[in-house]
Amino acid sequence: MAQQKIADLNDLSDLVKRVNDPALYIQDTRETEKYGRPYHLRTLKKVSILDKDEAEQLLRKVDASITLKPTSAKLTSYSQAAPFEFQHQGKTYYIATRRKVESGGKSVKGFNKKELTPVTLGLGNVYTSKKELYQDIKRLVIEKYEDDRQNALLHILDNSMQFGSQKPMPEELQYVLTGTNLKQISQDFGECIAPLCYADDSQTIEFPPGNEPVVDVIVGGQKIAVKSLSGSGNSLVKMKDIVDTYKDTLDPKDLQRQARYATIQKLADPGRSVINLILELCMDLKTPEMVQLIADTIPNMSITKLDDLKKAVNALIYKDNKLLPYQEVIAKCKVILGANGRTVFGMPRDVNTTGEKKFQRDPLIYTAYMITYGLGKGLENVIVRGIDKDAYAEIIKDIMTQVEASVGFVGVNANGIIDLKMKKFSDLDFKFDYHAFTTNPGNNRPGFAIISN
Repeated sequence: MAQQKIADLNDLSDLVKRVNDPALYIQDTRETEKYGRPYHLRTLKKVSILDKDEAEQLLRKVDASITLKPTSAKLTSYSQAAPFEFQHQGKTYYIATRRKVESGGKSVKGFNKKELTPVTLGLGNVYTSKKELYQDIKRLVIEKYEDDRQNALLHILDNSMQFGSQKPMPEELQYVLTGTNLKQISQDFGECIAPLCYADDSQTIEFPPGNEPVVDVIVGGQKIAVKSLSGSGNSLVKMKDIVDTYKDTLDPKDLQRQARYATIQKLADPGRSVINLILELCMDLKTPEMVQLIADTIPNMSITKLDDLKKAVNALIYKDNKLLPYQEVIAKCKVILGANGRTVFGMPRDVNTTGEKKFQRDPLIYTAYMITYGLGKGLENVIVRGIDKDAYAEIIKDIMTQVEASVGFVGVNANGIIDLKMKKFSDLDFKFDYHAFTTNPGNNRPGFAIISN
């Protein structure tokens, strides 16, 4: 039997036209080509997010024989996307749909990231009482969800109003709180329900529009940053004014502390791109990885921008104007990213699988991004574990104590029980944090994370 051919862009475009529904579209081909993925269909636009069964029903309007089957093809890094393939007119098509949560023979759609936050859910800015907020959340949940997700969210919502006497979720609904659903409920829905757990009956509850540094909600005048119990990194950009003001407290003669503060101040500057920021800070601190990169490429070079890095990477991957073999380049990268003597930072997970294909497609960017991510982790290593770690930790903590707010650590467990702990910023400890995709090092801005809760 002849092997199925893979549908090309013309095939996909033709099918989308015949389906004629905004829920179905072709994944951005630039991203597809960049990451070496097969051209594929998507159903994940905000206007209409379809799961496997809904997508299958839509496609069967064109071809009643279409059946979606799980595929091993890597279509997307989007955590909520479930990849499938199907055959149509002798060709194989790929499609990404919304994930489902399945357990005990039951299934329900998964929650997308940020789907349950106050903004996306549709909450207002100000509520005169917790009862008013409760009623608005209840209304929105009923409007948006008709399946077991509605009942699960309403149970958690009721628990937030009866925080001192919560009830476990009925067993027949607990399957909803599995996988990424539980994470999104804790992180996102937690921002909605935290003030209900904490506020007095008559206190005003306000969700700031976004210009408050790190503050998610104000309860009776008290500013609160709501965080999941699992913790996450935070950008310093929203705290730029606080970081800038902190400079006035420094002794101008303490040059070491001034230098460390300069690093923190750069982290809070929104005018710097993430990649350029990482490069500039690595040059400032002379991190082992940056020193090794310069020594192995263009000695005495200053690398503070992506264009500078590209010049160094060119010297790394080419010899006599000929591209070096992939494995030889990887070996060189390991030497650079292992220069701290402790571990090798930044090597992509796919280095021994699809990495070579991506490298051949764009060797300069593939290698430059790998190096950048490794430099970012090396920067984190210097600040968090280096000889000046205590000094950096002290500065970050001093800055955070200027934030007149508390942190509400909220979490929802697998039984639908809510846990809320309140602490002042001044009672917490913090550390430098950088996390991103190895192939997209500019995905997240370096910042801080809470390390004691």
